[in-house]
Amino acid sequence: PVVAGAGELNRALLVSERPLILMVPDFATAEECAGLIEIGFRTCKPHNKWAQEVQRPGAERSEGAAAGPVRGVATGSMRAEDLPAADQPLMLRMQQRVAALTGIPI
Repeated sequence: PVVAGAGELNRALLVSERPLILMVPDFATAEECAGLIEIGFRTCKPHNKWAQEVQRPGAERSEGAAAGPVRGVATGSMRAEDLPAADQPLMLRMQQRVAALTGIPI
């Protein structure tokens, strides 16, 4: 499928059918990637203790015995309308690209 990307039309390339993995070359510019990372640092908050424990490499959910170091798990809302006004244009562009690629409306 052809989708709108960072400047011109790009093709989604099938990497794997199971699990379904697509690669979209040049989906975002280096500046857009840097902006998204910065938004993530400001927006995402550490997950609760339980979620961190089950994200340990080799952790057993049923036993509750921790194994390995806690991974840096964090979550946040990335809806454009929930972000500061200065971050909204970038997030809207990314949401529109994803919507064009997937056919799923924002």
